[in-house]
Amino acid sequence: MSDVRAVGQWRNNADLIADVARLGYLDGTVLDVTYGEGAFWRVYSPPGLITNDLHKANPNELHDDYRALSFEDNAVDAVVFDPPYKLNGTPAMGAMDDRYGTGRRTTRAEVLDDIVAGALEGLRVTRRYLLVKCQDQVEGGRVRWQTDVVTEALTHVCLERPVAARKVDRFDLVTHPRPQPGGRRQLTARRNHSTLLVFEKGRQ
Repeated sequence: MSDVRAVGQWRNNADLIADVARLGYLDGTVLDVTYGEGAFWRVYSPPGLITNDLHKANPNELHDDYRALSFEDNAVDAVVFDPPYKLNGTPAMGAMDDRYGTGRRTTRAEVLDDIVAGALEGLRVTRRYLLVKCQDQVEGGRVRWQTDVVTEALTHVCLERPVAARKVDRFDLVTHPRPQPGGRRQLTARRNHSTLLVFEKGRQ
């Protein structure tokens, strides 16, 4: 079996997650707080998977807002969080926007605040690992470093949140973005990967 590498051309997130599982980050009880249609788990599915999605009508799963989960602290071994992280402004991709939760106009601040709130709630609920999907993106002519924002939020200790986490791994899935729009000068390198960050709770 080949080594699990940090950067790869996995076909999709399901293949990526299958490799992540080989490293032990998904052992035990796993809570997917943004299950959607279960795309993450089509190759590998943990025996202890708990599914949650606020917007899906599946009676076999929970329907909590991922920013306010109905779980006690340290309730599961791992939390997987794949939020709507696209900085899309006004939606323009129809069914794809609806599928990925980006079907309404959002500001950059709203997207980042939502990601951080969900990540912090996931950190509360997990007893060991938190996996967060996000993406550094070019928006407004600048790179918006979502990976830095998430890392800072989860590793920062303050009086209101004395329990933090340590980033222990990172996986970059190579993608194929749309070409630079015609008539616009390219100012920064195009972001041709999405990222899965892995945090371990309670370590500095």
